[in-house]
Amino acid sequence: NETSNNNSITLSGNVGFPQEGLILIDEITPDGKLVPKDTITLAEDYSYSKSISITDAGIYRMNFYNQQFVNLILDKDDVNVRVDGNSRNGFVAITGSKDHQMLDEYQQLMSSFQSSEDVQRLNQKFLEAREAGDETQMAAIRASYTDLEKKNIENLIEKIDQMGTSLTVLQVINSIDKNNYFDIYQKVADKFVAEGKANNAFAKGFIEQVELLKKLAIGNMAPDISLPNSDGEIVKLSSLRGNYVLVDF
Repeated sequence: NETSNNNSITLSGNVGFPQEGLILIDEITPDGKLVPKDTITLAEDYSYSKSISITDAGIYRMNFYNQQFVNLILDKDDVNVRVDGNSRNGFVAITGSKDHQMLDEYQQLMSSFQSSEDVQRLNQKFLEAREAGDETQMAAIRASYTDLEKKNIENLIEKIDQMGTSLTVLQVINSIDKNNYFDIYQKVADKFVAEGKANNAFAKGFIEQVELLKKLAIGNMAPDISLPNSDGEIVKLSSLRGNYVLVDF
């Protein structure tokens, strides 16, 4: 059975440098459209608190006076959002949300990898090898980087497994190559189905994507297409089963 939250959550926080007007809340649809949801009036002490009705987990945008925009995953947790409110790149802090805590952990994992001593050392060696025109050394460094990257992906996969069916997982999983790690995509899609969340707008699109990927995944049966051969004759791919075939689109 499909389920939805049908609950209210509280959005609260404060604005460091408020401007004239209301704080706007828009729901972001999977195709990127903005649907007006609610408005917030700032109190005299620059704080705010508003109960928002959420029928299902979704992604929302808080618009602070057309000066600063903050995207939020809203599900079951009350969320506190503190901002400057006067600059697109101004200060923002989101607390109280398990979804955003997981997103922070993911971002820290990726940042730690790129700034690690091993990666920095390989970057330096690669620059030196490139300046010297040493193609052999450059290839060896690329291979070493790939090994480090695989270990980081293993850590990321562990994080993804811990995220369950949070919408955060749908934002994070695209960091992993679909072809080499299709089983992870399938596992996440299966979780949404098993927990009755397959009709969530974002989950539904992801599950459809996985079903399409399944048809084209490495090692799976290729779809039976028909194309002209070099003589112009229409040939079905299935008629060449058991042979090596070059398909030139």
